[in-house]
Amino acid sequence: PWDMPPQSRAAINRRFIMSCTILPDDLMQWRLYGEDGKGSCLKLQTKKMLSITQKFYLGRVKYADNKGRHPELLFLKSIINEIRKTLLFDIKFILLYVWRHFFKPHDYDYEKEIRLLYIHQKTDREKKWIIGEPYSIVNPMVIFDLSKNEFPLKITEVMLGPKRLERDLNKSQLEQLISEKKRGIDVTESVKNVYR
Repeated sequence: PWDMPPQSRAAINRRFIMSCTILPDDLMQWRLYGEDGKGSCLKLQTKKMLSITQKFYLGRVKYADNKGRHPELLFLKSIINEIRKTLLFDIKFILLYVWRHFFKPHDYDYEKEIRLLYIHQKTDREKKWIIGEPYSIVNPMVIFDLSKNEFPLKITEVMLGPKRLERDLNKSQLEQLISEKKRGIDVTESVKNVYR
C-alpha cells in the first residue's frame, strides 16, 4: 500500500468495516475476539435507516470453498468473459468495489461473520486518526453518536464474558449505567462455564 497512488490510498482509508458474528456465546469467539473471555459481546439489531442509506452496507461474509474458489465471483467472471467474447467489449459490475469486502478465504468459515461496511464521505463527519495496536500503524477512524439516529445498528444486549472479572459487580454497575442513560439494553452473562 505504501507504493500506491495517493487517490487509491485515500479510497482505502474511506472504508470502515465492523466485523460481527452470528455466534453470540461461542468459546472460539471469546478466545479470539473477546479479550480471552474477559470482554463483552454486544448484541445488535438493525434500524430501518439501513435499508435507505447508501453509506452503509450490511451482509454475511461469503467464504471460499476448500479449493479457494468463490462461486459468486466465478459467476460474475463468466458473465464478463462471455460478453467480452460475444459482444467484443468489457463490462464492470459497479458495486463490486463495495461487495468485494464481503469475501474471505475458506479457513475463516468458523467465524460466521457478518460485516457492516461504512464508506466515509468528506461531508459526513470528521475522520480521526489513531495509532493501532499491536503494530503501531496509523489508522483512520470515525465516531458515531449512538444516541442519535446516525448509525444503522442499535445495541440490544451486553453479554459479559465467561472470564469477566467481578462479574456480579460489573453486571450491577452496567445495569445502573444503562438505566441512567435510559437505553433499554439487557445485561446478561455468558453461559459458558468450561472456559480455561
